[in-house]
Amino acid sequence: MAAGGGRRRRGDLTRAEAVLQQTRRAQDEAGFAPDNAYRGLELRLHGDLRLARGDVAGAKATYRRACATLAVPASPHDPELAACRLALARALGQGTEAQALARRARDAYRALGEGFAAERAEAQALLDAPAHRLAAAQ
Repeated sequence: MAAGGGRRRRGDLTRAEAVLQQTRRAQDEAGFAPDNAYRGLELRLHGDLRLARGDVAGAKATYRRACATLAVPASPHDPELAACRLALARALGQGTEAQALARRARDAYRALGEGFAAERAEAQALLDAPAHRLAAAQ
């Protein structure tokens, strides 16, 4: 990547973080409960941001909080909860927890129908990957 591209990416991540902070403040001002689904979405995006910055441990912790928040009001086949589980599975990389999360995401996407075929295929690819490839999928 050219030097300018690296600066642009850092700038994009900095802007994304600022937007997420604004979102969090707006949710606080609106009186959103801690288990509000919009808080879960904000947390999942924050996990994506942490992962993009290379903070895998922080991303895992944030994805866990996001999935727990999204699970409260959601049905088992909620697409946002499935996306969160898939993100956490990718961040975990390997192991039984990652496999279980990817399986639950795949099953949810299957139940949601053909409109989620790409997401289902992504979850299936994680399940089909050898253990050494799962860690690289981060």
